[in-house]
Amino acid sequence: MLKLTALQATPALVIGVIIFIVIIIGYLLGHRTRQYRNKQEPLKESTELGAINGTLLGLLGLLLAFTFGMASNRFDARREVIVNEANNI
Repeated sequence: MLKLTALQATPALVIGVIIFIVIIIGYLLGHRTRQYRNKQEPLKESTELGAINGTLLGLLGLLLAFTFGMASNRFDARREVIVNEANNI
């Protein structure tokens, strides 16, 4: 039988929920940090964030790509196991 790692054995829904929670927590921490910094230095409040937003969207895209890639590998592995079991029967 094919041995799966802990991450591969975890359901995709659980991984998605955990990632979603971590992203929300990171967003809230960043928002609070920005509010605190704006109170400390009000002149820097109008800083352009386009580059940062683009970088974060790029990282999110990579995260989604790796997640779908992992799901594809899991699907192929399960299909191979099913075919092997059917051939053994």
